Amino acid sequence: MSSRARVRRFTVEQIFGEGSHDVVIDLKLADRVTVVHGKNGAGKTLSLRLLDLLLLGLFEDLNICPWVRLRLELTDRDLIVERRSADGKGEELHLELLPRGGERRAVRLRRGPASAAQAREHRIAALPTVEERSRAEDAEEVVAEAAWSDKGHPAGTLRIPAVLDAFAAAFPTAKLISTDRLRPARSDEAPDTPSDDPAVRVISEQVRDAVAAATAAYRSVSTELDATLPLRLLDARGPGPAPAELRARAAALEVLEGRLVRLGLLPSATPLLPAEVREDQRAMVALLLGDREKKLAAFQSLADKAELLVTSLNEKLAPKRLTLHVERGYEVSTAAGAPLDLGRLSSGEQHQLVLLHELLFDLEPGTLVLIDEPELSLHLTWQERLLPELLEITRAADLDVVLATHSPYIVGGRDDLMVQIGPGGAAAP
Repeated sequence: MSSRARVRRFTVEQIFGEGSHDVVIDLKLADRVTVVHGKNGAGKTLSLRLLDLLLLGLFEDLNICPWVRLRLELTDRDLIVERRSADGKGEELHLELLPRGGERRAVRLRRGPASAAQAREHRIAALPTVEERSRAEDAEEVVAEAAWSDKGHPAGTLRIPAVLDAFAAAFPTAKLISTDRLRPARSDEAPDTPSDDPAVRVISEQVRDAVAAATAAYRSVSTELDATLPLRLLDARGPGPAPAELRARAAALEVLEGRLVRLGLLPSATPLLPAEVREDQRAMVALLLGDREKKLAAFQSLADKAELLVTSLNEKLAPKRLTLHVERGYEVSTAAGAPLDLGRLSSGEQHQLVLLHELLFDLEPGTLVLIDEPELSLHLTWQERLLPELLEITRAADLDVVLATHSPYIVGGRDDLMVQIGPGGAAAP
């Protein structure tokens, strides 16, 4: 399991301004999946976006709704953010970091009076001053300047003082999977410009690259081992492992190779063990099995993830079939075996493929994944199967997931994973 801090609770006090309701999301850390449920307008999507912005350290972007106070409780520290008036000089955000057993740190961000045109262009107001204080009331204040600059920075970026980077560095990685996930941005080309390609084609390129990397590692290890194999075989002396051990290792390799062949990662399996192994052959056979184990290790992680995805999708796509191709990534064929363009899949099928791919291939261990309306375009039976799949994936990929949904079918019988928000929901502690 990742050593990163994990989010325990997220609170938005008066999410729509003075007099509105609080949102309190207690994460189900033991099961790793939390289901946020509520009526339209309860603030589900806004809460996910606010949590994402906090974890990314994008404090200057938090002005997406008129909340009064935010509290982020991690397993090792808390962060409190308050919105205050700055005596006619704009608005201030007060950030307070409370490490467990450590020294309190506080930062004040003052929003300058940016023009309407500047606010539209950059989507946020400038933050010209930042103040940091320690616990001691009489501690000397340290003031750093943060100003807009078009020189040497991409348009619309803000130079944020290092003290804010220190705040953000304490947080786990976040990933928001929004409702427009079928039209992603190409992060390697222009993060803010939507791609013309549907998401299914983009992720197909990504999995193709992952397969290519695993294949290259497999070939590199194979070349290195094969080059020294003759000399190592000549040195293979002694009785070697017992026949039962050799058979068990060969059987495990046979299972792994069968999985790789079914997934399309290997063209065919390799015979690994003769019917009878003489005592004087055991050391050589053990050496050959060891080489094969090292070669196939390059595919192990990829195979585990791909098998989860392919098995899940093929149960839903039947009689169509999804496979991996070393050069083309994801491929779908009809019941008759004819190729089917990924863009011809239904929106529900595309949503499932994109969501599972992002969870399994696009995230580092320890990430908190925020999924908005995972039920989009899904049949009721697919909605009912989503939560059990997520519970399996989060364990396999070492992820925490918070999903916001309107659908009771997503929750199913797992009311223990549900957090109800909206008027009459949980109150802030």
